[in-house]
Amino acid sequence: SLTHVDTLLAAVRAAVVLPDAAARAPGGEGGPTPGWLVANVADAEPVVLRDALADALRRRGTAVRVVAVPVRPAWALAGAVETVARRLRRPEPPRLTRYALSHLAMERTYDLTVLRDVLGVDPPPTSFAGAHARRPPHRRSPRPSTRSWETSARRAGRAPRGAVGQGEGRDLEQRGPTMSQHARTEAEDARRGGWPGAETPGDAPWWTRSVVYQVYPRSFQDTDGDGIGDLPGITRRLDYLERLGVDVVWLSPVYRSPQADNGYDISDYEDVDPLFGSLADLDALIEGLHARGMKLVMDLVVNHTSDEHPWFVESRSSAQSPRRDWYWGRPAREGMEPGAPGAEPTNWRSFFGGSAWRFDEASGEYYLHLFDPKQPDLNWENPDVREAVYAMMRRWLDRGVDGFRMDVINLISKDVAPDGSLPDGEVHWGTYGDGSPHYTDGPRVHEFLAEMHREVFAPYLAQGREILTVGETPGVTVEHGVRYTAPGRREGGVG
Repeated sequence: SLTHVDTLLAAVRAAVVLPDAAARAPGGEGGPTPGWLVANVADAEPVVLRDALADALRRRGTAVRVVAVPVRPAWALAGAVETVARRLRRPEPPRLTRYALSHLAMERTYDLTVLRDVLGVDPPPTSFAGAHARRPPHRRSPRPSTRSWETSARRAGRAPRGAVGQGEGRDLEQRGPTMSQHARTEAEDARRGGWPGAETPGDAPWWTRSVVYQVYPRSFQDTDGDGIGDLPGITRRLDYLERLGVDVVWLSPVYRSPQADNGYDISDYEDVDPLFGSLADLDALIEGLHARGMKLVMDLVVNHTSDEHPWFVESRSSAQSPRRDWYWGRPAREGMEPGAPGAEPTNWRSFFGGSAWRFDEASGEYYLHLFDPKQPDLNWENPDVREAVYAMMRRWLDRGVDGFRMDVINLISKDVAPDGSLPDGEVHWGTYGDGSPHYTDGPRVHEFLAEMHREVFAPYLAQGREILTVGETPGVTVEHGVRYTAPGRREGGVG
């Protein structure tokens, strides 16, 4: 990493207009006006690099205070230096933001002593750090989150030195409340609207204090040279994620898929797409996360599958298929030719445009797809569908997965009549109608999710497993949002 020093110096010398050597610095001393240089450097020991850079700059007659922040990848160096160098053109030293300071605090290579002695910055408020230390003994203590430190510093009226101009921090301190007032406010907030029975953040459930980091595998890191990120690439960066303070990794879909919708069209719930690796690679990722005290949440889509999933292939094979009712197969409108414009069972518009129905010549009927035609909707009215989904989820939990982010989970219940028909939607524009009132937060959605809790999550929670479920609920109302998340209703798997 020290080989980057020459590159760094060259970029600074080319971009920074240094003050005249005879100019007077504040206080009357001769020499150039001090500035700041924040260097993003890959895989470097920060203290060694900081000292090397500072010494090299001093030898060149440049009084620049250096702060080295270890980040990856290495190619981030050039852009970071250019940005900082542009800021150094200003007559006053650029200000380190509270965001940057809190990020430094979360890096294991920087302890509070480094923050105080090297940066001249006060550590995070002790009341905040103490609250976060109150985790169960088997959980690792998290680093303070960026947003929480920034909020605490703002509430306390304390701006870290180096983050604001001279005198500005004193003004904030004079205007802001005291730390004891801040602590009382946090406790009062907890009593008014926090988790039931929680007086401080440390009393709330583990997941309310956790940092969740989404990884989109395709663009995260490629290890086999095909230009597509993969599971071994994520495993390789687990130390980096741990240093960021991540508690839970949310993994976007890696199941087998034709990739018509970036993996949200699943053709095999039980296997990994070769684009991203193998089940063995996923097992290694789970093992690496758990060894670091982190958890894995898998993105999961159970409103629909791919049209290449074996369930749908069998369903469309004939009208007499045992799985015919696993999807929403419906005949054309009465009196209309199947496949003709306007013959669709309802006038619903797809989220991706056009009709939400596709005519299937193999079966002679239409099937419902709220999204892409390659994503037929599962029929959650069929108990066999629900049990197949629950069994699949249990197998993932048995494999070590710690929960699921449930895609469009509030669309699984449709407003179906006793005769099996679905209603038309109101036409607001164009040809197709808005079917969302008939499938968003549908009539049985809460029943289905409560059943999912009983059949999937409850047995694991009873054994002491820590599980997190997150529901994506487009168009949800406040009323339904409260019902989905109320702890006593048991419609999720958090615990």
